[in-house]
Amino acid sequence: MKPLGKAGGALRGDEVNFKRLDREVAEVVFSDVDGSVYAFDGWESCYDKSYLIRDKYEQLGQDYYVPSKLLPSGKSDKVLAILKIQDGSSLDPERVLFKTSSGTEYRPDSYDAKTRRWVLSLVGGQENDGQELYALYPKPDGGYYNLGKLLVLSYPSYRLPVKIVPVGKDFLEYDLLERRLREIYARVGIECLVEKLPVFAYDSPLFFKDQSGLLSAYNSEMKSLNSAYASSHVIEEDASYLFILSQSGRKRDRNFSGFMPLGKQYGYLFRDDFKNFDAFSVAAAHELAHGRLSLRHPFDKSLGLSEGDVPDNLMDYRNGTHLAKWQWDVIHDPGVVVRLFERDEDGAIQQNNSNYFAQKFLNPLGKLDRTHEDAFLIQDQNDYTIAFILPDESVFEWKHTKSIQGYFKNGGTSYKASYTGYVEDKYNRENEPLSWGIYLAACDIGDFFIHLGGEPIETTEGLFKGFWKIVSLDFDIEKTWNRILAADKTDASYLISMVCLSYLAGPKGKQLILSEDYNKFAEIAEECAITSRKVSWSELLELFKRAKNFESRVTEHLKILYPIEEGYVHIRQLYLKVDGVTSIADNIIFNPKTGQFILNETKYGTTNTLTKNQNILNKAIREGKKIEIRSQEGIIINNNVIYRQGDRILINKILRSNSVNGIIDNTTIKSIWP
Repeated sequence: MKPLGKAGGALRGDEVNFKRLDREVAEVVFSDVDGSVYAFDGWESCYDKSYLIRDKYEQLGQDYYVPSKLLPSGKSDKVLAILKIQDGSSLDPERVLFKTSSGTEYRPDSYDAKTRRWVLSLVGGQENDGQELYALYPKPDGGYYNLGKLLVLSYPSYRLPVKIVPVGKDFLEYDLLERRLREIYARVGIECLVEKLPVFAYDSPLFFKDQSGLLSAYNSEMKSLNSAYASSHVIEEDASYLFILSQSGRKRDRNFSGFMPLGKQYGYLFRDDFKNFDAFSVAAAHELAHGRLSLRHPFDKSLGLSEGDVPDNLMDYRNGTHLAKWQWDVIHDPGVVVRLFERDEDGAIQQNNSNYFAQKFLNPLGKLDRTHEDAFLIQDQNDYTIAFILPDESVFEWKHTKSIQGYFKNGGTSYKASYTGYVEDKYNRENEPLSWGIYLAACDIGDFFIHLGGEPIETTEGLFKGFWKIVSLDFDIEKTWNRILAADKTDASYLISMVCLSYLAGPKGKQLILSEDYNKFAEIAEECAITSRKVSWSELLELFKRAKNFESRVTEHLKILYPIEEGYVHIRQLYLKVDGVTSIADNIIFNPKTGQFILNETKYGTTNTLTKNQNILNKAIREGKKIEIRSQEGIIINNNVIYRQGDRILINKILRSNSVNGIIDNTTIKSIWP
């Protein structure tokens, strides 16, 4: 395989001017190539009318705007680079270089001297990262002329589940619609998982017969259909549902031929209102972008463009399918990717703590955000919210760095200091005071539940901070455990759990538990504390010893199922991070021949349930997300570091090992996915 590029030293500011083009020498314009896989986007003159959009495009010189190429992490695609020089110029095209600011040089696949065009193959970088690719020409006295620039943006790929529901009669164009939706969304790195459901027998009226003006929410007829369908079917919370009906009552009026409110789960398409299938399929993709991806029309008042300004854009009404760079940022915003749908008021489950997310505003990135309905917003000259004050006088300020973004309290940057962490703590203190207190104690004493980029080294630091608070205390451990079982306030159970765990492991304590076992002990302690049958302190310790013994024997049994002699590599207690939380995998099995990873989680006893962070990890694996390695040593094979801390891997299989009595037989280890 021919290498696409080679690594070199990073470009320095003293060898190239990144802020201006040397157009007097030449100019290189980057463009899309026929047959490209992923989206390419450039500046449109109408963007000058929108302050929210124009800031998304870097300007070099009077009329050179840096274009963008979307390229998911690890994927490759092609672009064109077009050389513009004056006739008679002495510039040698063979000496033009294509190099990123970090130093990677891309070698062109080809150059057409007649059209002065290069074809370049590029590779996506790390997720949520960007590469600045420059077209350079060597100066006689050293350094480079800057001839042009391309921004290569790498977002994580994810899946968009879509359910097609024919209403009243069968929908015979399903196969065509599925193919079209997959084509449109694949351009922006989204895998559209389309499924046709059985015909819903429902006598629907003409939804818009007496309607005038634009809709922004479901009308009464839609609410009735939504409620009727949800009451008789199992609704998948992360899926979008498109109801296919015949007529809207306002034929050939695009404002009514398809409808799906922002952030909502149900959409409507009226097949007979469209003159051809192409217009209908584009409308389906358009409405999904409203409901699932929270994309607005370009002519929305907040964006400032006019209808028809960008006719090739999916969100205009001109049957275009293109999504622009300013829309990519919205689509791949983590809040859009992981959120569940906003629920309708009638007959739908209200989200927990809805009042804490009732007030909408724009954060300093120009994106929609939410806070408490009675929060006081502090805004800048652009009406972006830079901070807000809650009714309890808590102040949250905006922070945006390479690793975090959001609103944080008291200058912190941890998950606990974030607004989401604050709301979660409020809710759990009221609803799960005991288990939440044990969870917080485990966090502070061992830091095993590391949020937002925590390093494993922090485990040691957090542990000794916890010890320092209580090393001088003397107490009766049996009484302490009984108080944990009886506690009904978070602060009480937190403090008691802190003392309990420190007694087990502190320098002046019994040192009964190794540092790497804190998370396992906290997990078992929590299960025992919330069960109806309260176990004694001695029973808890015995249960813990049995669980650890079972874990060790499962590890040995896995080595029989996946022999080391056949090349399998077994890793114990590997820190893995995804979606802002870190979990410790009991076993990771790696096959170097295939590059595939297997995750095993071991559960001893009658409770075969995962912890909160394990559930998040399992869900992410099933969704095909890459999982970040957070263990400081990474993955080592034959004394060589194959994967480093910060590298991301795909886990291809999940095992669950469970036994009530510790016996290992042919039913102990089961494959639960795929």
